[in-house]
Amino acid sequence: MCHDHPDDSGDGRFACLQEAWGEGILVVTQRTRRAVPRSAGLLLFSLLALTGCGPREVSPRLTVRGEPSLDALFAEVVDAYTKKYPEAQVVSKFSCPPCVLYRKEGQHPELDVFVSMGDFETELLRKHGRLRFRDLTPVGRIPMSLVVPERMADKVHTLSDLHTNAVAKIGVGDPDNAAVGHYAKQGLDKAGLWTELKSRFVHKRSGCEIAKLVGLGRDLDAAIVFSVCAGEDGGKVKEVLQFSEDLIPPVPLIVGIATDTQNPEESRRFLGFVASAEVQPLFRQHRVLLPGK
Repeated sequence: MCHDHPDDSGDGRFACLQEAWGEGILVVTQRTRRAVPRSAGLLLFSLLALTGCGPREVSPRLTVRGEPSLDALFAEVVDAYTKKYPEAQVVSKFSCPPCVLYRKEGQHPELDVFVSMGDFETELLRKHGRLRFRDLTPVGRIPMSLVVPERMADKVHTLSDLHTNAVAKIGVGDPDNAAVGHYAKQGLDKAGLWTELKSRFVHKRSGCEIAKLVGLGRDLDAAIVFSVCAGEDGGKVKEVLQFSEDLIPPVPLIVGIATDTQNPEESRRFLGFVASAEVQPLFRQHRVLLPGK
């Protein structure tokens, strides 16, 4: 879901008056401003000039995109960023899988910063949409997990259990269009399981979409998802295991700036914030590992 932050520059001038004249002496709100006659309005603006107060500076609006599996994490990251930089205006759009962002003739997705699951997604956008990114920076690593619904928790404990008759449908991302499927296929191919289990796969475009279906407990018997999705749905999704480094290594979480962004300075500031130690506690809460650790 996208979150637009309104431009509040119109109120900054009047808050400044209150600070200049002291608490309780003058409080001007949007409502009282509309009721002020023209002559009084001119007086107010004259006083603004005398006190040195002007419109509050507002940064250009920044649009950050990524896949739905990162929606919950980056909602908190953006909230922390705007608390640190109150003048910042950030719109986070994590409801659309990257495979839907292909540039069509005469169209261009609104995008300043992109958060990518590994280099698969940036390459997908480059290949199909002619989008380019710079300053690609690894900010963390996300393990992949095998999850099951509650009803299957006593039946599936290892990858070998996926062969049993109890497991009829396994949720896996589309390997050609979704990072969660691309990296799952790499690991299962290495283990010799992809072809063997292929007839049981149900393909989706987002790891958290798969996890939600698992949580419903009806449509899927198991699934392979990013660990950031494994704790969703209030415990209805049970994590059986995290894949080992030698089978499916944790996927790098990469943040990059669109080469044609109209907000390069704000984009660099946001990237610097996400790459800082300040954000690491949020990453840990969402099961994201440190980069290169």
